[in-house]
Amino acid sequence: MKTTLFVCLSALLMSVSCKKRCSRSYMLEHTITIFPVQESYNIGDTIWIEMSFPDVFTLFYGDAGNGAFLNSTTAKLSDFDFHRNFIRLFKLSNQEISAFSQNAAWNEIEFNISEGMILIEENSGIEYKLKYLNNTYLLSANIILQNSGLYLLSPHFRLKYPDSSFGANEQDITPECEKEIIYDIHFPINRQSDGSYLTNYYIFEQHMNPTLETDLDRIKNRCFTFKVN
Repeated sequence: MKTTLFVCLSALLMSVSCKKRCSRSYMLEHTITIFPVQESYNIGDTIWIEMSFPDVFTLFYGDAGNGAFLNSTTAKLSDFDFHRNFIRLFKLSNQEISAFSQNAAWNEIEFNISEGMILIEENSGIEYKLKYLNNTYLLSANIILQNSGLYLLSPHFRLKYPDSSFGANEQDITPECEKEIIYDIHFPINRQSDGSYLTNYYIFEQHMNPTLETDLDRIKNRCFTFKVN
């Protein structure tokens, strides 16, 4: 009897150990549609920002050797509280510094939201929470342009905001891992079927110095450049 019990406990412990012997940091995507896409806008024009995507995600994770997102798995994240999602606005007025070193310009637009929730609003932008409805994450908002200039709209994710919230995205996501965290979220903007992105990057390239950027792919594919006359 003791032998049988020992074998059963050993098998259970080995099963749990084998099931939970991994630690993963994931990257996933929240796709964004921004419209209308124009080379320039006028004061008083409206630009719409929308998200609508299902709650089944492809989660990319890296290998312990180099941290690159080399592998993927699929998981359903129902009513998941992604910490923390932001939309920021920069006014591109200085060609001698990088885009994300430019002046914040959220106070130069009027922002309205009809699907989703604003958690924080400040001079640099907002922190928002997506609406979860019928297995779908939603955001519907718009900005009304109030000043002329060249602008960069930048959605982004901050894992550690504030510093004490580092573990907020540590979740039980897949059955085979004990420690898992949403490490990064990418926000592809207006991604087309041919793999291109309608982000007005060519306008950024005309007016700014791309060699100053440390993450040019983000400017090209996950930010939106626009001019206001």
